[in-house]
Amino acid sequence: MSRLKRAFRKTLVEFFKKTSLNGFGLLYFIRRRPYQRIFWFLFIATGIAAATFVVCTTLLQFLARPTVTSLSEASFESVESLPFPALSICSANKLSRQRLEAFAEQLALTNGKSRADWLKQLQLLAGYFYPLAVSATAAAELQAALAALWPLDVRRQLLHLSPSCESLLLSCHVDGVASNCSELFRLTPRLEGSCCVLQRTDRISDALRLRLNASHADDFHMPRPGFSTAFSLHLPGWLGRATLAPGESSALHLRPLHLKADPQLRDYPLTQRGCHFPEEADHLVQCLPQCRLRSTVAACNCAPFVYDLASTDGQLENVSYCNLAQTACLQSVEGKQSQRILTES
Repeated sequence: MSRLKRAFRKTLVEFFKKTSLNGFGLLYFIRRRPYQRIFWFLFIATGIAAATFVVCTTLLQFLARPTVTSLSEASFESVESLPFPALSICSANKLSRQRLEAFAEQLALTNGKSRADWLKQLQLLAGYFYPLAVSATAAAELQAALAALWPLDVRRQLLHLSPSCESLLLSCHVDGVASNCSELFRLTPRLEGSCCVLQRTDRISDALRLRLNASHADDFHMPRPGFSTAFSLHLPGWLGRATLAPGESSALHLRPLHLKADPQLRDYPLTQRGCHFPEEADHLVQCLPQCRLRSTVAACNCAPFVYDLASTDGQLENVSYCNLAQTACLQSVEGKQSQRILTES
């Protein structure tokens, strides 16, 4: 037994003397002061223990939530099974000149001002779309002058004064067949103004071809920030947009990408998997618009006309739509939101 012990000790000393492992050789060469050898032994033991703990923790975590990688090709029997995205077509002309002339004629009959004077003042309606582009004082004066002639339902009134989808869309072809544009699109308020939003997406399986009205005969010029083209095209989930000027044509090629997550990912915390399942992300789509709505209601006690108060499930039951009298407050909110976006970017 003593011979085996001596052999083991000799082998261990020889190992510490000639090993290339960093630090172990000092256990042999440090002889003058034993406490240095003890300190260095404790230091190495602590490192080994820490490394063992990390490895064991990682191994247990992997066994509890293993990484699953599955590759498969999803084949679609037909393109009809995929919903066509809800395309939005927004005109740079926010209000119809023809409809505003009729409204100005109505105002002139009840007031001493002429139709031309009213048309000039109605340019301040740009405050509904660009609050920072008009004078808050002048906008409030116009709201007071309109009085009872401007209904409380601002959303419906602005939709009535906006260019109709029938005037913006000259022709619509679905899968090569001419279709009624009024059945496909509906005028809907958006942050970009009143836009024609595609409704009957189930009827489209291949291609949608549109011919837009580039005439400026119905344009009503209002103050607006910067330059804007005749039309802009928007798709849900796409932060960009495509713009069209008169005489231009654009072809948007949509390539469907089907992403299917493994059901085992539901067992992982959201912080680890870093993605949402469809039912978990429904509220994220409306996160930014709802945030803008809440900040405006909190500051001005009213809601911009682009939001449908009927779809808020009674949460904004006592809130009405903002009119030109709240332009100063809307300018303050718009300025703060723009400053916040610039700061974050």
